[in-house]
Amino acid sequence: MCDVHLVETSRLTCQVKAGTACCYCGEKIAGEGVVIEGHLDDGSPGLHRFAYHEDCAWDMEHDLEEIDEHHGCFSYGTPFEVVRQATESRHR
Repeated sequence: MCDVHLVETSRLTCQVKAGTACCYCGEKIAGEGVVIEGHLDDGSPGLHRFAYHEDCAWDMEHDLEEIDEHHGCFSYGTPFEVVRQATESRHR
């Protein structure tokens, strides 16, 4: 069972800030990427934002070897930004 879940509030393909690294593979994203944001269900403050290459966003949720290693859970990786006291989404 997963320790912490991300309650997604937004998922879209959009231009990402230059220099942003993919939260799955770690490589820089050039141009558009998938930005996922949401709140952690463990009470951690803030809106957590993650960015991925389009293929990495799919891989993250379907990499069975990685999911097995995490006991049936997939990992979003480390957020590129955590916005404290956010009331609505901000996209780049």
